[in-house]
Amino acid sequence: MRKAALVLLALGLLAGSADAVPVVWTLTGVTFTDGGTASGSFVYDASTNTYSSVNITTTPGSVITTGALLQYVSPGFPPSSTGFLSGASNAPNLTGTRAFALFFASALTNAGGVVNLSTSQEASCSNATCVAPAAPSRSTNAGAVNGSATAAVPAMSPWALAATALLLAAAAFLALRRNVV
Repeated sequence: MRKAALVLLALGLLAGSADAVPVVWTLTGVTFTDGGTASGSFVYDASTNTYSSVNITTTPGSVITTGALLQYVSPGFPPSSTGFLSGASNAPNLTGTRAFALFFASALTNAGGVVNLSTSQEASCSNATCVAPAAPSRSTNAGAVNGSATAAVPAMSPWALAATALLLAAAAFLALRRNVV
């Protein structure tokens, strides 16, 4: 039994761990054609195609004359590694709320780096699900996102969890057996 416990321990150590590595992407030098700007950040995990922690602020310009705080991923189009729709609200009806569609010149990855914006657009939502913009709208004419990985979150792999569970079960069995005999 002792030999089996050692084998299970070795398997648990060899199984390693899996790391979740979301990347914080920060807007840099983002300007709109009407003179307004955008700044802030969001987190993107390429492994799960998930955007979170959206915190983007836009400033007034000559076409859109009020700034906005965008903190939600809007349902207007499915998020992907090459773009997503950030919104000022997560209400069931987004008609008239501000949204900023960010499009990237290349795919965002978990490696981070600098990725230029493709022409992106800020506007109000024309309908409840924000699938189309309403006037007034403005486009970006410059800018990028700069990604840096957050601290890795260690997580045991499924094999390591199974090996650890078996090792603990074997240790418990041996302890009970010694106390019974």
